[in-house]
Amino acid sequence: MDVTKAHIRRQVLTALTQTIAEGSSALGEEEMVTVLHELLADLDGENSRVCTFCSQGPRPVLTLEYGSSVALEREWDILTEICGMLVEVDPPPPKMKDLTVLIAAKGLRDRVELYGRVVQNTTKGSALELFPPDIEQKRELKRLLKKMEIAKETLNQESSASMMPGPPPREARPQRPQPSAEPVSAQPVRAQQSPRVLEVGLIAETTVEEQWEVTPTTISTILLKAAGIEGYGVLEFKTLHGRTQLVVHHGELVDIRKERPTESETLESLLLSAKRVTAEEIQRAQKMKAEQGISLGEALVDLQTMTHEDLLLAVRTRLIFLLHQIWKFERGEAKLFRLQRRPEQRLRSSAKLLAEIVSFLNERYGSLSLAELKERQAQFSGSLLKRIDPMPVSISEMGLDPAVERFVSVLLADSWSLEELHRVSSLSQGKTIQTLLVLDELDLLERSKKSKRRWEETEVEDLYLRLRSSNYFELFGVHWSAYEKEIDEGYDKLTAKLDVPQEVQRNVGDKIEELRREIEEAYMVLSNRRSRRSYRDETIDNFAQKSAIQIYSKKADTFRMQGNVDALVDCLKRILELDPGDKAARRDLIALRELSE
Repeated sequence: MDVTKAHIRRQVLTALTQTIAEGSSALGEEEMVTVLHELLADLDGENSRVCTFCSQGPRPVLTLEYGSSVALEREWDILTEICGMLVEVDPPPPKMKDLTVLIAAKGLRDRVELYGRVVQNTTKGSALELFPPDIEQKRELKRLLKKMEIAKETLNQESSASMMPGPPPREARPQRPQPSAEPVSAQPVRAQQSPRVLEVGLIAETTVEEQWEVTPTTISTILLKAAGIEGYGVLEFKTLHGRTQLVVHHGELVDIRKERPTESETLESLLLSAKRVTAEEIQRAQKMKAEQGISLGEALVDLQTMTHEDLLLAVRTRLIFLLHQIWKFERGEAKLFRLQRRPEQRLRSSAKLLAEIVSFLNERYGSLSLAELKERQAQFSGSLLKRIDPMPVSISEMGLDPAVERFVSVLLADSWSLEELHRVSSLSQGKTIQTLLVLDELDLLERSKKSKRRWEETEVEDLYLRLRSSNYFELFGVHWSAYEKEIDEGYDKLTAKLDVPQEVQRNVGDKIEELRREIEEAYMVLSNRRSRRSYRDETIDNFAQKSAIQIYSKKADTFRMQGNVDALVDCLKRILELDPGDKAARRDLIALRELSE
């Protein structure tokens, strides 16, 4: 071996050793061995495709013989969806003449008959256009692929058995049948029930690990279960709209396949809606995709329409988009499968499933107003709250803001009432409720009952703290656009909270008396329209009041079109509260009152 070859050999071995070291930590030893076997098969030509052409007979025949199931899996989408590929065959088939395309497997007699024609002959090969296969042809292709996988598994088992140490060979002796001690009764043999076959990444899987009924209230916990899968797994959803398969690996979402995807869910549609590419660029990429038998993403990169990094980001965005579509499922069933090996077809840009679940729920509850959040917090009243111990998921992988992560890690490690959390948490009141709602939907929040005495003392403590840190409107728990009815309701709720037993009076009696004085003073100010307006002008910025009038005017228009009379009346009252001179609002309110009478 000369110096040049030795140098190249050393470089190859160094790169391969480094790849194995890095890959084993990410994939695991078994998966790394599978990858190396596939690499060896590629080098040996096992995972290749051989093309032959025969012009004899009434119809020319082009045979595509695949060396292994991996080779056929690789081109599955090309044969069934893209229906266009580049083939190297000598002599080249005649241009624009109908062909019979036989799909064959090395070592098997089975053949699947497709149809197509050559649209162009180039120096790199012949551009073959396949006519889209019908349902029966697709079934035959799946049966052929299944036979190839079985043949490969059988070959691997025989190879493994031949390598296992065993007893030394000995001569086979004829065995004389032994008489049975008891007569064997003839019993009917029960036919073995065929297992449920799941096709994901062209892998057959037969074990259903868990099964659920899908409802709007269970979807989050079902997805959370998928986020905790070790290795490869598939969560399959079946609804009236079809079947969707979500493929995950060690908590990362790597693919979503839908039985009947809509046009808006395709990668090109999302790229167009995001204005990352133009319609002309998509058309050029689709043309290259059909000519060269490559994916749309690869065509966009080859045409320098977008970089590889931008493409990965777009793929990840599409995954997240499809994940959010899953939340729209109303009713159906979900099944969790485990894969014994990785899918052959997978996306390279994955998304942390747990972080995306939390992100989606944060968006859902983050869109609620503070008033709506406070209505939701009623479900936590009267309970001591803490996170589940031990947590079934890692808090650091939930994608939380640093402040929220500290809140969940430190504060919620102990039991707190909601009022106590509001006092000691660095989060705002709305963010605290939002975080609790997210944890509660994922079943990560634990509740326990507290004594009535502690609850009543906490209520008084909370009111006292609110008295020291808020204006009169906030003390009454109303918006500063509130009118007389809301003020009266807020006053009644406050005074009811101060009606506590004697044992509570002994502990917080001083605070209760101070609260009574302050509440009465606040009610005198807010119950009178003129003094209420003066107090509002002192505490609320003029720009904020004008902005609120505009917002309520737009809401009023919406409620008017919807026919929501109660909400419309509320908006009109608030507009007149902030601007008594608004003649249009007053006229509409009078008309609504006359209609109701």
